Amino acid sequence: MSRRVTIHDIAKACNVSAATVSRALNGKQGVSPRVVSKIRGYADSNGYIPDHNARSIRMGTSSIGALIVRSQSVAAQAIIPPQALDLMSKLGLEIRVIRISYDEDLIAGLHRAEAECNPSIFFLYGPCEVTDASRYSEIRTPLLFIVSDDCPEGYPCVASDDRTGAAAITDTLIDAGHCSIMALTEANSDGQPYYRNRIDGFRDALTAHHMSFEPAMVQALRVNYGNYIDSSVAACQEQLLPLLTKPERPTAIVIMSDFLAFAATKVFADAGIRVPDDISLTSFGGWDITKFLPTSIQSWVQPVSNILQTAAAAAALILRQKRFAGEIRLQPAGLSNPSSSSSPSGEPIFAKAISPTCFVVPGYLRRGQSVRTLAANVQTA
Repeated sequence: MSRRVTIHDIAKACNVSAATVSRALNGKQGVSPRVVSKIRGYADSNGYIPDHNARSIRMGTSSIGALIVRSQSVAAQAIIPPQALDLMSKLGLEIRVIRISYDEDLIAGLHRAEAECNPSIFFLYGPCEVTDASRYSEIRTPLLFIVSDDCPEGYPCVASDDRTGAAAITDTLIDAGHCSIMALTEANSDGQPYYRNRIDGFRDALTAHHMSFEPAMVQALRVNYGNYIDSSVAACQEQLLPLLTKPERPTAIVIMSDFLAFAATKVFADAGIRVPDDISLTSFGGWDITKFLPTSIQSWVQPVSNILQTAAAAAALILRQKRFAGEIRLQPAGLSNPSSSSSPSGEPIFAKAISPTCFVVPGYLRRGQSVRTLAANVQTA
């Protein structure tokens, strides 16, 4: 990673003082338009990123961490428990929650947020829905993507061990005697299946059990993230229900999101399809929304507390302009809420850097009553 351009580099290149550069970049008076244009032109062409954290320290004020929530996104809202604010405040960050509707272009919304609060860092959770990833380069503020399947390559991110988790929950279905298994996921804005790592894990499990994998086994539903529940229910009714009326229908479904599982379960109940009597389900996330399901669902848990701890550590490295490396020891959390515990045993675990820009947080299997065991020789229900 090349050294980041500083205001001193700009000052030397433009033959002005560092104070003049600071005034020009921050829109202060006392600098001629010609010099402002020269300074900003050099800064833009050389990838200058303002160090808001250092500036805030010099000014004796708190830095601002902007937590971006796409409005009406149930998944995004689920990531903001009280401990998020506590962890970020330990970094000296004042957290601002900024809502950007899915009806608004995310990059435009980030530009607006930069102008409004001049943050040190943006935290982005979940689907971003930016089709041209090169547009992120327009944003001067450092970005940290948190469990975002469409995080652009090379940008700092905190991910969960999706591939391992999807393989594990698929294994539970195979171990229960299911041989006809479908994967259900969402489709991104390009129509391609979301959660590619989870789909890879699904395929890994089938391969390990000498079962064939066909692309048709993966059903991707188009949903509107601005109106998730209604659109996902409609998509399940239109795309999923017809598949369950065929003679060769699956006996089990690996659903790649708890939120999609919530919608699918409602559709099944309305259609008189019983879980697990008529269809077995596993899901992914361990989010609180599954508490409202009539049957406890078997799920791979992404522990919220551990993800937040890792995000706080990753943000500290970003603000210090450090690469991600090594491991982060994660503190065990209480077990009253499965989605906020380190592991079923309460033992400390570690988030690992798998690249200079990516930490992976381990999860664990949460057993539920949504899987029915079939006789070994039963192929279809």
